[in-house]
Amino acid sequence: MMKLVAKICDQCGKHFEYESACWESGPRAGREILSLTSCLDCHEARCHEYENQNRALKSHHRVELWNRICPPQYRSTDVLLLPATYRDVIAEWTPETSSGIGFVGSAGIGKTRAAFLLLKKSFDTGVPCQYINAVIFNELVVQMFSDSKERRHRALDTLHAIRTSRVLLFDDLGKGKLTERAETELYSLLEHRTSRQLPTHWTANSNGEELLSRMSPDRGEPILRRLAEFSRIV
Repeated sequence: MMKLVAKICDQCGKHFEYESACWESGPRAGREILSLTSCLDCHEARCHEYENQNRALKSHHRVELWNRICPPQYRSTDVLLLPATYRDVIAEWTPETSSGIGFVGSAGIGKTRAAFLLLKKSFDTGVPCQYINAVIFNELVVQMFSDSKERRHRALDTLHAIRTSRVLLFDDLGKGKLTERAETELYSLLEHRTSRQLPTHWTANSNGEELLSRMSPDRGEPILRRLAEFSRIV
C-alpha cells in the first residue's frame, strides 16, 4: 500500500512530500515501512558529503601507505633535476612491463630518487609495491634465524612480501658484502621474480665486474645474469 506523506525536513526545515510504502495489515497497518526525515535536496547533499569524506579518508590512507614504503628523503623529488636519461625512462616505463630498470652509476646522481619515482608510478595506479635495500636485506636474512620468534616472523613476512610484490625496488645492490646465506636468498628472490615476470627496479654504484668481485663465484654470476637479462640498465 502506498500513501502520500508530508513532512518537515530535519535539515533545512522546509516542507516536503513523498510517496511511501506502508504496511498493509497487522498491528503496523498504515505505518510507513521506511520513513524519510530529510528532503531530496538535503539527502543528496548529505550523500555528497559522505562521498567526499570517504574519498578524503582513502586518500589519507594511501598517503600513509606510501609513507610506510618510501623513506622521507625520497618523497619529494623534482624530476627535472634528474639526468635526462632517467627522465625518459620514468616517462616511458609502465607497470605492465615485465622487466625492471637498473640504475647504475656513481653516488649522488639521483639513482634512488629516480627509482622511487618509478615505484610511485606503479603505486599510484594501484599496483602493489615494496622497497628494500641491501643492508636491510642482509639484516633480515640474519634475523630469519634469530632466537626471537617475533623477529623471525617479522623477517620472514618481509622477505615474503618483497618476493611476491608486483613491483619491487632493491636499492644499493653491492653495498656491503652479502653473507653466503644472503646471497642464496637474493638468488632465490630474483629467480622467483624473473620466472614470474615480476619487475624489479634496482640501483648500484658499482658496475658488473665490481659487483661480481663482491659475490661468490657460484652465485654472483647467476645473480647478475638475471639482473641484466630482466632489466633495462641505464
